[in-house]
Amino acid sequence: MYLYSYADTVEKAQSEAEHVLRLIKGHTLTYPVYYDIEEKTVLNKLTAEQLGKIAATFVNKVKAEGYQTGIYSNKSNFETFLTDSQFSQWNKWVAQYNSPSCTYKGTYQIWQAADTGTIDGVNGAVDIDFAMKTISSSDNNPGTSTEKPATSATKPTTTAAKNNTRPAPVKLRIPTIKVKSSAKKKAQIIWNLKGNGVKYQVYYSTKKNKGYKKAATINSSKGKATVKKLKSKKKYYFKVRCSKTVKGHTYYSAYSKIKSIKIK
Repeated sequence: MYLYSYADTVEKAQSEAEHVLRLIKGHTLTYPVYYDIEEKTVLNKLTAEQLGKIAATFVNKVKAEGYQTGIYSNKSNFETFLTDSQFSQWNKWVAQYNSPSCTYKGTYQIWQAADTGTIDGVNGAVDIDFAMKTISSSDNNPGTSTEKPATSATKPTTTAAKNNTRPAPVKLRIPTIKVKSSAKKKAQIIWNLKGNGVKYQVYYSTKKNKGYKKAATINSSKGKATVKKLKSKKKYYFKVRCSKTVKGHTYYSAYSKIKSIKIK
């Protein structure tokens, strides 16, 4: 289990820990509880020491109830923001995509290698994760980053993932979008890219940082999409990403920059 954190104070971290404990009460966990620290609005305004205190508040509260814990983030965040000495004592789950191996120099227990895996019976892409050592909910040993993957945490069905390797990724450019509201209760999203076999997924929300819903998947040749049945006089946020399927494996670009508009 993991919790995406928005905490920018120790008080909020305490509240997030209490929320997690309510959710897992009475359950036996296979893996530790991971605290997901990657919210840019938080990382950009706090010092490494402050982030360490926030993480410690969450970790200590959860551990006090008998659960083991860890920290999830991407490689860049661990190297740039999560550098306080306290982070060295906790399990780490490191995300690093589009790389044949994880190049994080510190110790870690899980490597998240991609978010484009597939599993029979599951609609859409799933994360691909490798356990670098056999860990459990009672494991609080930071371990080593030099061990070979022990298991595939998500058991993806692609042959490459089963062999602890990944197909060479398809590099997709990040689209640039424009948004306008030229008709009542509608928004038109226009993007700048076109490519053979590339599709575009359009997402919208009434909140900038959460609550996004997929409005449409559009072939690249159209270059635009219209989202209907929106609320008049309401501000909406939009983002778009590319996707392309090659030999049964679907790849995704990063999302475009978020654009907002007030609907007519």
